[in-house]
Amino acid sequence: MKKIAVVMLMLLLVFGVVFAQGGKEAAPAAEEKPAEAAAPGEPIEVVYWHTWGSNNLAYLQDIADKFNASQSVYHITLEYVGNMNALYSKLQVTDQADRPALINSTTETLGSFIYTDYVVPLAEFVADNAPADQPILDAIYPNMVAAWGDKDGKLYGYPMGNSMTGCLFNMNVMNEVGIDPYSMKSVEDFQKIIYTLGESGKLPGSKVIGFEHTIRFFNYSLAIEGLFVEDQENGRLGVPQVSYYNTGEVGEIGKKFFKIWKEINDSGYAYTMGTSWGNELLPAFAQQDIVMLTGTIGGYGRVERAWNEVHTDPINATFVPWVAVTADGRSTGQPASGNGFYIVNNGNLAQMKGAWEFIKFFGTGDNMAGWCALTGYLPFTDEVLNTKTYQDYKNARPNLGLDYLMEVQKNDDGKTYHPISAVYTETSAIGVNKLNAYLNGGDLDQLFVEYENEMNDALYMWYLTNT
Repeated sequence: MKKIAVVMLMLLLVFGVVFAQGGKEAAPAAEEKPAEAAAPGEPIEVVYWHTWGSNNLAYLQDIADKFNASQSVYHITLEYVGNMNALYSKLQVTDQADRPALINSTTETLGSFIYTDYVVPLAEFVADNAPADQPILDAIYPNMVAAWGDKDGKLYGYPMGNSMTGCLFNMNVMNEVGIDPYSMKSVEDFQKIIYTLGESGKLPGSKVIGFEHTIRFFNYSLAIEGLFVEDQENGRLGVPQVSYYNTGEVGEIGKKFFKIWKEINDSGYAYTMGTSWGNELLPAFAQQDIVMLTGTIGGYGRVERAWNEVHTDPINATFVPWVAVTADGRSTGQPASGNGFYIVNNGNLAQMKGAWEFIKFFGTGDNMAGWCALTGYLPFTDEVLNTKTYQDYKNARPNLGLDYLMEVQKNDDGKTYHPISAVYTETSAIGVNKLNAYLNGGDLDQLFVEYENEMNDALYMWYLTNT
C-alpha cells in the first residue's frame, strides 16, 4: 500500500515537472548567437544567479566590476535569487532561453546537476570551446575533482575554494587544559575531548560545544570511515536507488555515531542540536561561551570577524578536519565541500563563453586568493596557494593550521565521492529528522529501519522524476 502511495505521488511530481519544464526531452544544444546576444557595439550580457550576501557579495561585485572594465566583449550582471533550494527551484520552472548563463551552487547539488541537463559539464565545455584553457582544470587538486566531477573525473563545476568540514578549537583554553586538538582522530576522540574540557573546571563559559542542525557530519564520518551509504558507490557509477543506512557495517557504525551524538547532547556540555550556527553558535564562540565550534573552514572569515567585534586580542584558534567515527576508519579521504560555479545550458553559446571567461577571471591568481582570504576557503591549486595574497593571509594566522589543512587536501586519495549523497538536497531532511528523533528519546533500531526505508522511497522518487 505504501509503495502505491509513493508511486502515485511520483506520478503527480512527474506531471508537475513536465508542465513546468515543457517535458523531459533533452535541452537543445547551445548555438553561437553573438548577433542576438547583444546590439552592435554592446557587450554580451552574461547573467549570474547567485546566493551570496553581505561581505561575500561585496567582494564578488568588485570582481565583477573589474571583469567588466577589463574587456568589452562581455558584461556580467549579478542577480540574487535566495538560497540553494530557491535557486534550484527557479531553474526548474524557468524556460531554457530565460535561464542565466552562470550560477553558483554547492557540492550538495552536484548529483542533481549530473543527472539532469540544467548545466553543461565544465570539462566538456572547455574541451569544445576553449581547449587552450585545459591546464586550468588540470591544476585542480584530486579531492576537488572528486567532489565536483563524475565517475570518470570529468568536472561539472568550478570550485570557489574548498570549504573543508571540521572543528575549530579555542587554543587559549586548549593550552590551559592541556589538550592537543590534533589528537582528534575519530568521533570517539571528539567525545573524549569534550568530556575532558567539561570536567576541567576551566571553561570560560557555560558549555564546551554546540551542534549544528545538520546531518552532514554523520555522512562525512561514514565517508571517511570508508563506507558507502547508497548504491552505485554513493552515485559515482550512476543514479543511486538503494540506501544502506540500516544495512551491515553502515548501520552498525551509523548507530555508534548516533549514540555518541546523544551522549554528548545529554551531557550538559553542549548546546543542543537545532541551535542556529550563525545566530547562536557563532556569537557563543566569539564570546567564549563555547570553546569548540563545528563547521567548515570556508566559514572561518565569519568567525574571525565575530571575534574581532568582541575582543581586542586576535583570535587564537586551530581548525582540525573532520574524522571517521572509529579509530579504525580509512581516514585517507577528506571530503571536499563548498560552493562553486556552474555554466548553465541556456542555449546561448555566446553567453556561456562569457560565463567561462568570468570563471577564469575570478577563479585564478590574486582574485581567487583574495576570496579565500575573505571567506576562509582553502585554495585548490598551487598557483593560488603560492600567491603573495594567500601566503600573507596564512602567515598572519600561524595557529589556524592552514599548512596542515593544505597537506591533508593535497595528499587526499580522491576516493571520497559524493560523501553525503548524490541527491543530498532532496534527502538531507530525512537524516536530520531521524537524528532529532533519537536525541529526543526515539528507539534507535526502529529509527534506522525508517531511515533506510524513507531514503529508498526518496531515491526512487528522485530517479523516476529526474531520469
